[in-house]
Amino acid sequence: MMSKPSDYFEKICLRPKFTRNLLKRLYQKRTINLFGAAGTGKKRLVADLKGNPLSNLKIVTIRFEGYSKDYEGFFQNLCQAADIEPHEKIKGINHIFEKLAAKHERVIFILDDFERFLKPIQDPGYLDFHNQLNALRGIQKLSILLVTQEPIGKRMVEIAGKRYESIIASEEVRLPPLSQDVIEKEIERISLNKNIQFMERAKIAIYIDQKPCPYERLKYYMSYLNDDQGLCGEDLNSMLEKLDGQF
Repeated sequence: MMSKPSDYFEKICLRPKFTRNLLKRLYQKRTINLFGAAGTGKKRLVADLKGNPLSNLKIVTIRFEGYSKDYEGFFQNLCQAADIEPHEKIKGINHIFEKLAAKHERVIFILDDFERFLKPIQDPGYLDFHNQLNALRGIQKLSILLVTQEPIGKRMVEIAGKRYESIIASEEVRLPPLSQDVIEKEIERISLNKNIQFMERAKIAIYIDQKPCPYERLKYYMSYLNDDQGLCGEDLNSMLEKLDGQF
């Protein structure tokens, strides 16, 4: 089944164990709602899933951002993400994933920023998407990952001024918090600055662990600290407080 090189998760993934386990669950035909607060690394997790080198697995990722008024644009972007050729006649979302399921052992459909679909949508074309989304679960080789900030639960959906019942039943999985150990490993992974030693990594991890949006905060801090001069002549705690004020 999963013949992935074992070091991929540890070397590349922000949350190695969680990413490995989530991928295993998605390989077993699941519909999962992954939820977590802003700035905690949901997009990084999606990138880590999508970056895996499994040859028999197809992952299709699309974000709702910017498409609430443009279903045709959303659909064309989905076709592109699924590697559907322009000349192919596609009748709908079901048709896209039926074609993919015929070519691959497992297909995973990741809908990022899915909470945007749960807000009022003006384009009536999304009613077709709403109707087909639950039907996708009938495709045997397909798993679905819905990424949101809050659990979906049983919410109503409003499309072109009309309200519809909750769209899809899913397992709720909370994104685990970033531990200090995970933060330290990520600093070591992305650090270009030879001046950042073990103790500095630990201090940065402890500082970030107490703050909201830890992953986005870490990326911001490291964009500065990766400068070779980043730690020269300045106390680390003072620097972190300054960066925190600029974040």
